[in-house]
Amino acid sequence: MAELVKVEVSQKYLRFVPQDDDDVSELDDVNPDREFNVFVTNNSKQFVSFQVELLAVGLDVDSGLRWYRLEPQVGAKKPPGQITKFTVKIVKAPIPAYGTTIDLTLKVFSVESEQLSVEQKLKLEISKPPQPYKIYLPIKEFKATPGDAIEIPVLVYNLSPKYTNIRLAFVESGEAENITPSSDTPIRFHPSWFDGVEQIVPVNAGGSAETSFRCQIPASAAAFSQPYPFRIEAQSDTSSYVTLKKGTLEILPWGVVEWSCPTPQQTIPSHQRRNKRAKKYVNAAIYELQFENRSNLPQHIQLQIPPLEQKQCRLKISDPITLQPGESNEIKPVTLTAHRQRPLLGLNRRLLFHVYPKLGSNSNASDSIYPDPNVQAFELIVKPSVPLLLQLVIAFLLAIFLGLMLLLHSPSHRQPVNSVRLIENGNTVISGSGDRTIRRWQVSEMPLLKTVYLKGDRSPFTTEAGGAVRIVRQQPQRDGRIAAGLANGDLKLWNVAQKQAQPNPKTLQPNDRVFGLDFSEDSGYLYSGHSSGFVRQWQLEPNGETTRKNSAYVKFPVSAVAVSQSQSSLPNLVVIGERYNKLSFWDWQNHNLYELQYKYPEQLQPQPIVGQQDYIESLAIADQQNLLVTADTNGFITLWDLNKIRSCISDGKLVKIRDVLGDEPNVVYKLRCSTTELPATELIVNQWQSNDRRQAVRAVAFDQTGEYLASGGDDGRVMLWPPVSQLRSLSPERIKEEARNLDRWHLPNLRSSAKINSIDVQVVNNQIRVVTGDDQHHVSLFSVRKTNADN
Repeated sequence: MAELVKVEVSQKYLRFVPQDDDDVSELDDVNPDREFNVFVTNNSKQFVSFQVELLAVGLDVDSGLRWYRLEPQVGAKKPPGQITKFTVKIVKAPIPAYGTTIDLTLKVFSVESEQLSVEQKLKLEISKPPQPYKIYLPIKEFKATPGDAIEIPVLVYNLSPKYTNIRLAFVESGEAENITPSSDTPIRFHPSWFDGVEQIVPVNAGGSAETSFRCQIPASAAAFSQPYPFRIEAQSDTSSYVTLKKGTLEILPWGVVEWSCPTPQQTIPSHQRRNKRAKKYVNAAIYELQFENRSNLPQHIQLQIPPLEQKQCRLKISDPITLQPGESNEIKPVTLTAHRQRPLLGLNRRLLFHVYPKLGSNSNASDSIYPDPNVQAFELIVKPSVPLLLQLVIAFLLAIFLGLMLLLHSPSHRQPVNSVRLIENGNTVISGSGDRTIRRWQVSEMPLLKTVYLKGDRSPFTTEAGGAVRIVRQQPQRDGRIAAGLANGDLKLWNVAQKQAQPNPKTLQPNDRVFGLDFSEDSGYLYSGHSSGFVRQWQLEPNGETTRKNSAYVKFPVSAVAVSQSQSSLPNLVVIGERYNKLSFWDWQNHNLYELQYKYPEQLQPQPIVGQQDYIESLAIADQQNLLVTADTNGFITLWDLNKIRSCISDGKLVKIRDVLGDEPNVVYKLRCSTTELPATELIVNQWQSNDRRQAVRAVAFDQTGEYLASGGDDGRVMLWPPVSQLRSLSPERIKEEARNLDRWHLPNLRSSAKINSIDVQVVNNQIRVVTGDDQHHVSLFSVRKTNADN
């Protein structure tokens, strides 16, 4: 019923020019009349939807050929009187009848009612194609590494009305953008990379076909890393028309640079004679390095050695070299020359250093090329100038001389020495050990050798309770009185000169080990730090009695305690070192506890991971300099500005962590400075790493003037650092260069490998005296003369 459906078509004569789908914009420009609109008006009394179908004469409806596009596929249901708009676009020729006009039937129908159906006739002119055939590359840019197999797909379209065979040829090209072929590295495919560079593709009239070129890139330096431009050319056996498409295959960087050294161990003096007539050996060692470039890029090779290792071996590196792919440097090897000064005495010195080749290339994507091996260890053995046999003779004579000087055998500890102190103006040493004894040592001088030594008492102090001695400290106002903390939690007081025990504080908790002790400056109070996390204050009465006054609880085991009493600013603080590298500041007068956890320098990579095994092992305070020094288990020594810490406390910008906890009456705060949570870098005066292996620093100490700082730790070295006036301004690298390793000059060097547990330093006249206690049961004394630079 035609009167129930009204159909209007925007144009009834259509024109289509056959093209492929390579360029949609080009297809639209050539075929402006291939699209039309259909307006369907519902004149019935029903809500119905319409569909549109386009039929062509000579086209099999069951062929499945999609030669037109319809939007929408199905119209929405519309009420009576409403219009549905369809857009029809011809995308392919329905039949290969080029240069002719065919009839089309436009059929409009409704799925709801068979009566609502209308047909209209249209005309379609199928023009002759401007090109008889065309090719298309779905992928124009390829990336691969040597050893990969690449498939380069090609689509072929036959736009002519004839069956044809199209010949495809893969041709190299240097015409791609930004590619400039050079004579050294020509942009060229090798024929052996391909299964074939030509193909014959048969294509039916109006049809298409797909094929590909297979490229197997060799896994060798012959596959140079660069973009390789190419083109695919096509020509038919029925036409002289030639077309082409361009693409690029980029071979990525690949391979390694192998290197080795035939003699990684060298000796000074070397076994090579200076010349044929000379009888002396050369005081230099030469390492020859061989490199072979097994990559697909030229490599600029430069050697890198850690600065400290290069400095200790006095290494000189030859100039960098450049190797082409597959090239080696056999003719001109890379050399490392060591000019290490030979010591006068001692054993053969074995020095290790590591070489890291650094590769460079003009390509920005050469990170995948690496040296093999990445690093190699080399050894330099430096022999002393005096032969070992002669040294043994000298040592024997020296031992006889020392035996005559030390007629009495000096006693020693039988367990590791945990704590040492210089008392009585630096003329007496007190040591506490795990063997449950405290010993007194007298400092004696040897004028002939211009040195000092320790002479110990034969009878040690007894701990009475039988606990291992963890720490000893002297009373400031009464230099002859000392306090000791024991592993069983006891505190002991003695008069050193009289060897008399004093009234002792009462033990509050058995086996609560004492790791920290310190007296107040006026000797009125003693502070003890325990493994339970408690810090206790003891008042020392004039009659000798000891009374517990206050306590603080820091949750973690306490490893060190020090008292700071500033004459110019308040509050007075008890500084507490704890587990997890935490610092706490206890203002016992105001019952406040301030917590601080500092970080390491940002340039330190990788950053140490702080865990339950990390402690601030030692504290020392120089109130004259307003300085606090801390040492930790990662080998760092840090100087803190006490005035700035007090200012942060006084500013009141604090974060409360907890209130009173049990019997502990203190309010705990987290320190903040300005608007930034501590650690703030402005609080740290300086910070440096004592050793390169991050071995723990177990002990630090200031002298009585606060000008000299000494340290010792797991590396066994006894270090005297530059004066504090220099530590404030020197860089960490310069600090380590200016420091003095006292253990190096200690004769005889019997404990160079022992771990240092405790250290103390005092200035006596023109001498800087340093005393240490170590794991090998030794109490050692070092004496260094002050220099003009120190003053």
